[in-house]
Amino acid sequence: MKLQFFYIDDLCKVIEIIIKNHPEEKIYNVGNEEPVSIKECVKLCYEVVGKDVIF
Repeated sequence: MKLQFFYIDDLCKVIEIIIKNHPEEKIYNVGNEEPVSIKECVKLCYEVVGKDVIF
């Protein structure tokens, strides 16, 4: 399973475009092009707090 993240600034830009242009489309992809596995996300979180993760 993969996770996707996006920056709030990027989301705000998309919302601004929607408000200004009133597009007819109803679905917008604002996710990152490179998904991260849940395992990799957990490893990074543990690394940030200086702990070793055991799977």
